[in-house]
Amino acid sequence: ARAAVRNREAEGILLLSEGFARQAIAGRGGAGVGLWLNGTYLLRAESIGAGLVETVTDAIDDWRGARGGVMRRASEQPILVHPLFNTTGGYRDYIFPAVANIILQQTLLLAAARLFAERRRRRDPALAPAAALGMWAACTLIGVLAGFFYFGFVYWVQDIPHGGNIPALFIAIPLFAGAVAALGLWLGSFFANGDDALKVLMPTSVPLVFLAGFAWPLSAMPEWLAALSWLSPATCAMHLFVPLNQMGASLAEVRGPLVMLALLLLGYGAGFVWRARR
Repeated sequence: ARAAVRNREAEGILLLSEGFARQAIAGRGGAGVGLWLNGTYLLRAESIGAGLVETVTDAIDDWRGARGGVMRRASEQPILVHPLFNTTGGYRDYIFPAVANIILQQTLLLAAARLFAERRRRRDPALAPAAALGMWAACTLIGVLAGFFYFGFVYWVQDIPHGGNIPALFIAIPLFAGAVAALGLWLGSFFANGDDALKVLMPTSVPLVFLAGFAWPLSAMPEWLAALSWLSPATCAMHLFVPLNQMGASLAEVRGPLVMLALLLLGYGAGFVWRARR
């Protein structure tokens, strides 16, 4: 049954526990019906779940009554709903920790790209390596402050699950901010003005959400697309900050995304410094 759901040959699994018939006739607990649904399509899963719960409830009552068992109204049936991943069924605890990484990236990315594109519009002179590194460091500092504001203040005030591995964030956040700042400045060097940079880069936010690996797992994507998604620092951040903040992972457990983020920082940083000198 699991294989059928994973291969999309079925939308869910309905399991009758052992001894269910005997317990149902007696009207006692100890056995029940398990229902697992494929949550890829939320509206479809909700409709299937509601229909199956109602059908099973009515069938149990009719079946029990026909055999002289204890009758129960549908509203009295002990129905327990427990999402496997989004356990609170909400936006704050499940979706926001993932989307926050996109927000942090896009805010800094758009600002950095516009900053350097405006230099081209004004025909400012090329930057010496020291000046380019200074601009990169300034943008990185803004990103670091924004990251600590989110993970250290917003998560605490809004009571979002947090505080899993705070010391590791002092390493991860500067790497993330530096990679995003370098990417934004490098991309900005290809635009004639800041408005063009915003027009082109703003629509990338939604694709980056789906490429980050939380709305749709990377393992379910084509291999070339999953590999391409790692060029976005937000994808690394998704697999770095969520384990560190929400799960208390150690740096060793997230070394893959951490190393990839460091490589992006070096690659985009070198690309920006090279472009800034031209």
